[in-house]
Amino acid sequence: MFNSFTRRFFSTIPPKPPTPPTSKPTTPAVKKVKKVKPPKQPIRKPTNLLILSLGNPKEYNGTRHSIGHYVLDKLQNRYRSMPTRIGRFEISNHIINDTNLWFYRVPGYMNLSGKSVTPFFKEFTNKFKGEDTDFQTVILFDELDVDLGLVKIRKINSSHRGHNGLRDIQASSNIGKNYTGLQLGIGRYYNGDRTKPGVVADYVLSKFKPNEFEIIDDQVVDKVMDILEEMTNGKYIYDKLK
Repeated sequence: MFNSFTRRFFSTIPPKPPTPPTSKPTTPAVKKVKKVKPPKQPIRKPTNLLILSLGNPKEYNGTRHSIGHYVLDKLQNRYRSMPTRIGRFEISNHIINDTNLWFYRVPGYMNLSGKSVTPFFKEFTNKFKGEDTDFQTVILFDELDVDLGLVKIRKINSSHRGHNGLRDIQASSNIGKNYTGLQLGIGRYYNGDRTKPGVVADYVLSKFKPNEFEIIDDQVVDKVMDILEEMTNGKYIYDKLK
């Protein structure tokens, strides 16, 4: 028990003053520097698109190997392109979004496409020589490894991947690999071993069935037209395989 002295002793001790709150050192506010976005580059648009189709002579019209020619004919009809001539070569022209579309059917046999297109291509490039203009080349061709009804884009500098028409163009013409390819699917709808001689050749030289023509007319041509319109706005046409 506490005696009277102890009580007096504790009662005389003054209370401790309250400890002042400690303030943390303040970090000066750092102003965020607003990043300045670089100015948008103007969209590059071609002034001319040269659209070439690959295939075989007219006696092979309607065959799978000549689907490029078939689609080119349909495009000219849909666009109502105007027939004209460049030198001695027959060609047709249509304008979309201020871009000239030039349609040309490469004559002769598929395997000689490069040699066949060279005289025309020389005449065509001479037409724009010295002008401040930009023309890009698009090639329509058949593709076994793409299903019928589908269209795939192949970039500039792509390999020919065994396609004989493209092989000759890359080897024998001034076009080389400087084109954008549109692969028009024909599929591999054939019986037999593809490694056996003649199996694939017989298939690509066979004619489309009526229902297959419907697929081309209703799907493929529309897809190609959509892609060409996008190209006139600068899409795909400058993409290069690095």
